[in-house]
Amino acid sequence: MPSLPAPRVLAPLAFVFLIVTSGCSTSRPTDGTSKADRPLDRAAMALNEARAAWPEVLSHPEDPVALQRYNDAVANVLKHWQQHGTPETWKEHTLMQWQGRAFDVHLKPSKNYETEFPVNVYEELRPASRVKLRRCKQPVGGSGIGLPIVALRERDAQLQKKLPFVPPVGLVNPATIVLEFPRSWDADKPIPVEVHMVNTRMRRELTLPGTKRPLALAWDLSAAVELGFDNHTLTHYAIRGLLNPGAFIKDAQVYRLNAYRPDQIPVIFVHGLKSDPHVWHHAINAIYSDPVLRERYQIWYFLYPTGLPIPASAAYLRASLTKVREHFDPEGDDEAMKHSVLVGHSMGGLLSRMQVIDSGDTLWDAFFRVPADRLLLSSNTKRDLTRALQFDADPNIERVLYISTPHRGSRIADWAVVRWAIRLIHLPQDLAVTLVNLSATSLSALNPVLLKFDAFGTRSVENLSPEHPFFAALNEIPMTTTFHSVVGDRGRNDSPLGGDGVVPYWSAHLDDARSEKIVPYGHSCLHTPEVVDEIRRVLHLHLNQIDGKKS
Repeated sequence: MPSLPAPRVLAPLAFVFLIVTSGCSTSRPTDGTSKADRPLDRAAMALNEARAAWPEVLSHPEDPVALQRYNDAVANVLKHWQQHGTPETWKEHTLMQWQGRAFDVHLKPSKNYETEFPVNVYEELRPASRVKLRRCKQPVGGSGIGLPIVALRERDAQLQKKLPFVPPVGLVNPATIVLEFPRSWDADKPIPVEVHMVNTRMRRELTLPGTKRPLALAWDLSAAVELGFDNHTLTHYAIRGLLNPGAFIKDAQVYRLNAYRPDQIPVIFVHGLKSDPHVWHHAINAIYSDPVLRERYQIWYFLYPTGLPIPASAAYLRASLTKVREHFDPEGDDEAMKHSVLVGHSMGGLLSRMQVIDSGDTLWDAFFRVPADRLLLSSNTKRDLTRALQFDADPNIERVLYISTPHRGSRIADWAVVRWAIRLIHLPQDLAVTLVNLSATSLSALNPVLLKFDAFGTRSVENLSPEHPFFAALNEIPMTTTFHSVVGDRGRNDSPLGGDGVVPYWSAHLDDARSEKIVPYGHSCLHTPEVVDEIRRVLHLHLNQIDGKKS
């Protein structure tokens, strides 16, 4: 048998063979089209396929074969168009041509983000089918016409100015792309094509001129939840926000996931210690899976660096909620806003509790033995201390759900190793300066119990000690609204003696809770079915009571 040629001989032979059999030059295409134009040519070819499938989709919108043919063509248009340029560079009118057939592709402008998003605001339109669901195990979506996508744009100064309270991850919006073709057109002119990008958080049908009924859209909400929370922009807040809170104070505020609607009730999620908002993705996905809840609620979350003192973080939440309402409801006539719900996990539950109490002087007296005007501190520092410790309840918060919340502290905060690790938390510079000034000028003004703690018990973890005077004061103050509790027992069925491994039952239990659900899990229970179902139950209960008041 003759020996085979060596690979170094086969390679150039194969290359020559490919050139000869393809009939193409290796330097440039023979049709005169530059490589840069090829994606638009392919997009135009896909447009022609979508145009050919359009009449059948309009006539038989429930035919899976017709839908698949049309939707695949839309996916190809999007794929090749984005290879030519990012959506933010697309012009309002783009001419595409394939084999003599020209298309005038029009980006349908939108003034109302509730229904349609403007396409060229975004940097990427990613098909939902390309998003792997690692966190959201239960896909939320449906079949129909169009291509479900996630519209993405990073946050920048321009975006923040135009859309206040946009999350740090930027815009991550679920939408569906539909290409609308006319029933007839002037043969001497390009075929007009309207590009619709429908906001499927708000609408899952599209009404077009000449159609007998609205077209059901293909839609997918879970892909946006996945990309919006499985993101290092958020997750790096957990440990960094604990150890170096001063670096992240600028981002401490409420953020919204969807366009503000005055008829939707805000539900605000507040994460706990060494955590970030991504822990709520299961609950948020479940809300979107419920037609009633996704129609009646708008989802916000509070992001904050968890190394700050608890009263300081609660003050940031209080101030941010005020700013949100001043921006969206300056006249105070949005009835839905007045029915807001807070859902807090662990330390986030304490921040939530501090939104629904009238503090009076009780919290101040837990920290200081003299009024603010007798402290030898700057006027700005005294103002910040007063805002954190003396405040009124938020009248717009109508219900709170506490999950694994240490209402009386956690003894873990007193462990020697934890006390040692606490010193790794770098306090913000202004707080460190305040502590130095207190030591030098006003030490006798402090509650003597605080002298037992490092840095006078100002770090968040120290605040969680049951020995901290903060808890004795907090539990003296009645709450002004309805509240519920979720308590973990790790499946041991030993309440009231047990707990979730971090928060004991005696700390998480509240006598006046409207309901208390004990779940067989540890402290990190937010992803479990029982906890997610309880969040949904409480939100439905809230709606029932609101609607009952109306009738």
